[in-house]
Amino acid sequence: MNSFEIISKVLPVFLLFILGYIFRRTGFLYPQTASQMKKLVANITLPALLFRAFMSLEPGRDELLLALMMFALSGALLIGTRLLMRLIGRKGDIRGYMVSGFEAGMLGYALFLSVFGDAALPVFASVDLGQVLFVFVVLMPMLLARRGLDAGGLSSQSGREALLNVVKSPVVWAILSGLILGSIGRALHISQEPFAPISGFLEIIGNLTVPVIALAIGYELSFSRKLMGKALVFVLIRKVVLLGIALLMIRFLPVKNDMTSLAFMTMLLLPPPFVVTLAAREEELGLVSGILSLSTVVSIPAFAAAVLLMGV
Repeated sequence: MNSFEIISKVLPVFLLFILGYIFRRTGFLYPQTASQMKKLVANITLPALLFRAFMSLEPGRDELLLALMMFALSGALLIGTRLLMRLIGRKGDIRGYMVSGFEAGMLGYALFLSVFGDAALPVFASVDLGQVLFVFVVLMPMLLARRGLDAGGLSSQSGREALLNVVKSPVVWAILSGLILGSIGRALHISQEPFAPISGFLEIIGNLTVPVIALAIGYELSFSRKLMGKALVFVLIRKVVLLGIALLMIRFLPVKNDMTSLAFMTMLLLPPPFVVTLAAREEELGLVSGILSLSTVVSIPAFAAAVLLMGV
């Protein structure tokens, strides 16, 4: 794939981000509208996309090893970053939670599918499985516990809230049901033909994810001049470190093909998970928003460069 082809496929997504940002600056959409768009994605369109992705995934030994590898990598990044924050006297800094985990749902799938289409769904899902489990099982409970403690709540209450969020999440149910139903269908050799109308419906719903979330994220992009320096330093260090890790680890991936290698590279180039805002204190919100916004913008050309350099 040459540079013109890559740009022609990635640029429309970038333009949707800009359009969303213009909608905010001009007042064309109300903040509540953008919030409802993200709610639509989180509860309807993204679960439909993920259901199809994980239903088409055939998790063999190598795919399970890849999921474990991603889970372990995310855990190591979290532990390492928090230890580093302690060493430099920044214990409790929100940035300690912003290196591990990646925003695959709201951005990764949009970028990867914009270039490679539906055929790439199971490939990206195989890389996403381990890290999405880490975000829901480890990172989100820690973020909610931090918020609960800041509010004077009990950690047990935060633990129950975290568990309830995982149990109620449409994303979790979409992933689990997709994996289970896909495995049952392949084991029993069930024909997909009778389910074609349902599959077509889910495909249409899932395809809404890219334009809707791009507009919504673009609308919520926030750049504070006062905090831009701090945000830029963090984003650049995070990108460089994770890019180095990606280049070192690609050769050891259990699944050996170029598309999986690119999906792994793409994952590590993505912004931190947007759920980190759950734990941000009022005085941290500006920095967190700046980091997420800047990292989102940088991730798009970084992804295009990765596709070009890896020649997939």
